[in-house]
Amino acid sequence: MTDTGLIHAVGILLKARPHGETSAILHFLTEDHGVIAGYLRGGRLLKNAATGWTGAVCDVERYARSPGQLGFLKAELIRLPEIAFHADARLFGLFHGVCDLVAGILPPYAPDPVMFRKLQVWLSVSRAVDFMSETLVFLAEGLKMSGYAPDWEKCAVTGVHENLIYVSPKTGAAVCAEIGAPYREKLFPLPAFLTGAGGAVTIADYDNGLRLLLFCYEKFILRPTDKNLPPLLRGFLKNTAYDLATG
Repeated sequence: MTDTGLIHAVGILLKARPHGETSAILHFLTEDHGVIAGYLRGGRLLKNAATGWTGAVCDVERYARSPGQLGFLKAELIRLPEIAFHADARLFGLFHGVCDLVAGILPPYAPDPVMFRKLQVWLSVSRAVDFMSETLVFLAEGLKMSGYAPDWEKCAVTGVHENLIYVSPKTGAAVCAEIGAPYREKLFPLPAFLTGAGGAVTIADYDNGLRLLLFCYEKFILRPTDKNLPPLLRGFLKNTAYDLATG
């Protein structure tokens, strides 16, 4: 897919970065053109893009004359994300961070209709109470689509399929309770729902699942391409086995 000429598509706003006093660089995910980016000058969208319109669906036009040129954007708002949790700083930060992550892991101008539809489903969550679970589903699916599919259905050491409660920060592989017990302080907890097991999911499971998934993005997807986890997401890795993974 070329990055020159005119692109006209429906796009989902992933991130916005101020550029000078009257412009910004915006990144959109489109169904047929993948991630597109360009300069936006002035207007209502520019005033709101960095303060609450991440995830907005827009009618976007992008024009670039030569390959490698960032290009210029025109964008009109179609609708805002359905979820409203601006009063919850933690969820708000997670939302913006995940959108930034999507912008960073997808190659530019490469059609990705599957990711576009999955992002639409995630953005359709209307209740804050469902947001964390749907975010983990979205992140887990995105991890596999990015080329890293961890095997969390059997122990990497023994091959058993039962009592998988840890993940090694060095390999990203699952470890059963018996093998991992002596090293549990150096391992990530593996929530049962990420292995396909049923049962109730606790708040601690959600937190542990989020840390584990973000760690896998950081080590296995972003670092090999000299990228970093978005700053809004790094805080969710604190007080985990993350630092041990670099050893």
